[in-house]
Amino acid sequence: FELSMRWMGLIQSRSLTTTFDAASPQRQALIWLLHDDYTRTTIFDDDERVIQRFALATFWFALAVRYDTLRSWLVPTSECEWGSLSCNDQSMVDALNGGYSISLGGNVPPEIALLSSLESFVGSYSDLEGTIPTHFGRLTLLTRLWLDYNSLEGPIPSEIGLMTKLTSLLIVGTGVNGTIPTEIGVLVSLRQLDLSNNDLSGPIPSEIANLANLTSFAYEENNLTLE
Repeated sequence: FELSMRWMGLIQSRSLTTTFDAASPQRQALIWLLHDDYTRTTIFDDDERVIQRFALATFWFALAVRYDTLRSWLVPTSECEWGSLSCNDQSMVDALNGGYSISLGGNVPPEIALLSSLESFVGSYSDLEGTIPTHFGRLTLLTRLWLDYNSLEGPIPSEIGLMTKLTSLLIVGTGVNGTIPTEIGVLVSLRQLDLSNNDLSGPIPSEIANLANLTSFAYEENNLTLE
């Protein structure tokens, strides 16, 4: 009980929106964490690793359960040995590859933002649903965000402008709607931007002209106009 309360407090201190409702992915992740031998014996006093394993477990319970994928996850070894991800020299996850050959399904949980060292998120062709989480904006080291060919809805969040290290942003064939946020104009490192084949409308923001490093910009198959 004491360990459970300590870890719940730790997690909520980093993610204010996290709750542990019964049967939620977050609750299931916490229960797994409390019973995982590796977490309890090897890294129980390493707050960053505990939070990281909780975030990955939440991701698994939210997205991988439907198709029983990512089977190498949630085993009592270092998470850096699990498949479809990579870690840096500090054993912090810097890339998640849930796309193409990995079938997922569901909404990306907000706890994705707890993976603060993440530089690459590939979720192409993954049966992702729901809106693009605003919490992606907290991943300020992210250079690659690929969400193409999923069943998304709602607008592209303005928080996208917080990821100033992005070099490649693919939101193709997803069904997102609304306008292109002007905040994209602050992504000065962006080289590849593909927003084609969605339900976007309105003018293409003039701020995109500020992207001096942009070499590829696709926006066809939308209801967009030039300002």
